[in-house]
Amino acid sequence: MKLIKKLKTIGLGIVLASLTLVSCEKGGSTPPPPAQPTNYFTYLGNTYELDAGCITPDGAGNFIVLYSSGLALNAAKDDFTGTGDGISFSVYGTGVLGSYTYDSTITDPALPGEFDDSEFAIQSNTATNTSVLESEVIGGNITIAAGASGGYIIDMTGTSALGNPITVHYEGLLTAANVH
Repeated sequence: MKLIKKLKTIGLGIVLASLTLVSCEKGGSTPPPPAQPTNYFTYLGNTYELDAGCITPDGAGNFIVLYSSGLALNAAKDDFTGTGDGISFSVYGTGVLGSYTYDSTITDPALPGEFDDSEFAIQSNTATNTSVLESEVIGGNITIAAGASGGYIIDMTGTSALGNPITVHYEGLLTAANVH
């Protein structure tokens, strides 16, 4: 009886050890890629997170700035402080919601359904007035729809002045501001 118990124990140990060895991979597994942020712009294969946005009425349209957490809106001076990433553009129409196409002729005044005055910056430092990269957006389309809780859903596909594609996705509120 003791011999059968020992054989069962040894047999069970061998089965458990073989299952452990079979379930382990050599060299470890590759971790999954990081999740895409909810609000972002992409340029040259890199993704830059956007954490907030502001809107300024601008004549026949609205000037919108979307920016990362490294930048802060300084409402007292109507500008930004810090270092971070951001993109801005002016959209023209009877409201904010709608579809907009880049106005390459820069009609003055701009026509409803057009956008212009668009640029983006990567690692913009407001103290030194420098950026790792700055470029204008010289083509593309923007769609602005109503989002949750009074916010907006903003999508952009465009082309930088350097000839490279840029995409933007933002879902959230836009703080009223007076920046240009």
